[in-house]
Amino acid sequence: MSAPVYPAEAFAQGQSGKVVLEIDVGVDGKPTAVKVVESSPAGVFDANTVAAAWKWQFNPAMENGKPVAGKVRVPVWFDLDDTTHPDSAGGS
Repeated sequence: MSAPVYPAEAFAQGQSGKVVLEIDVGVDGKPTAVKVVESSPAGVFDANTVAAAWKWQFNPAMENGKPVAGKVRVPVWFDLDDTTHPDSAGGS
């Protein structure tokens, strides 16, 4: 999974945060819907996190040995440390 881009303005201001996504996953493991269910600070990291999530691939849920659609909740943290760059999330 590719990490979301750390927003340049948040990086410059030393902001960290968290976004929790609810992702509907199709039988092929690809997202079919992505929704922000929690974010702190609100709105700062949401768009970049959602954009990255659309590129992610999951293992679909299984029922009776066959893949089925499902949902997952994914927390993504944006933390600044010595290795963080404005082109990726600090710890996702």
